[in-house]
Amino acid sequence: MALIKSALELAMERTQGLTVDKEELRRKELVTLGRVAASKAMEEGVDSFETSLQTQEKALSKAEWAIYVEGAADNLLSRIVLATDPNSAAALARATELLERLTKKKAGAVLQKAAGMLKQYGTELGQLRAAIGQQLGPQLRQRAQQQGVNPATYQMEKDPAYLKVLAENLEPLRAEYQQALDQLKAEVRAAL
Repeated sequence: MALIKSALELAMERTQGLTVDKEELRRKELVTLGRVAASKAMEEGVDSFETSLQTQEKALSKAEWAIYVEGAADNLLSRIVLATDPNSAAALARATELLERLTKKKAGAVLQKAAGMLKQYGTELGQLRAAIGQQLGPQLRQRAQQQGVNPATYQMEKDPAYLKVLAENLEPLRAEYQQALDQLKAEVRAAL
């Protein structure tokens, strides 16, 4: 019976010698506060974000403010992505506007460049899809008819052969644009 230890004794043994880094804990708290403020602003709008920024800037020291801004910027920059969804334009516009406020308009030119690049990516993606559709469309439709698929319900965009060719051609395009986007995000971070 003496060999069996309670859960408390085991926990005490495992945590013996552990210390709490209060500075790191405060840093994580400030990053989280910044991220939450940015998320809330994406839902509620720029005015609430502006108020939150002013309040926090007055309440925090310069070092704490920089950490808070870093958290907010990370959240907003994570929303700037290579998207194929046309509805992402509204989220991109709001994230861009919030980042401009966060950087006090220092990153405006870089953010406009990023928005233009994302628009160009969408255009090139559409052109790629159209070209693949023109090139493979007749063959895929004919093959589908031979397999007994109803031509009225056939959707080339869901055909595995179409998706394979699209993926092969899309990956280099995506990699090129992602690299450029990552570089622009680094420039925005530098403006903080």
